[in-house]
Amino acid sequence: MKKRRRGEGNDLLMNEVIPRPLVNFETAEEGLIVLLKPKIKNPFLAKHLLPRLKRPNFKIKLDENGTAVWKLIDGKRTALEIAELVEKELGEKIHPTYERLGRFLRMLKNGHFISF
Repeated sequence: MKKRRRGEGNDLLMNEVIPRPLVNFETAEEGLIVLLKPKIKNPFLAKHLLPRLKRPNFKIKLDENGTAVWKLIDGKRTALEIAELVEKELGEKIHPTYERLGRFLRMLKNGHFISF
């Protein structure tokens, strides 16, 4: 198993990866994004159990930075393009841009919210 070194966040940006969303989302009152991840993934169980659940989805609330990034993930833009657009929009709030974006995209990928 390969150990990760600290500061390896920008390797995703160098590979020209294109993130594609895998989950639905909704917009909260404050304008922030809330990701909706289904509680049940098995298609058979989802068909029969999800309609009976009061809350069929986990809700993950994103902050201002995460919301800005999520709005740019469309399956067409590369991570490098997203980094440039987010840096223009948020400025100093997201510095160091490439490291933070790389880490955030890796977290989304590990949580099965996006794919590359």
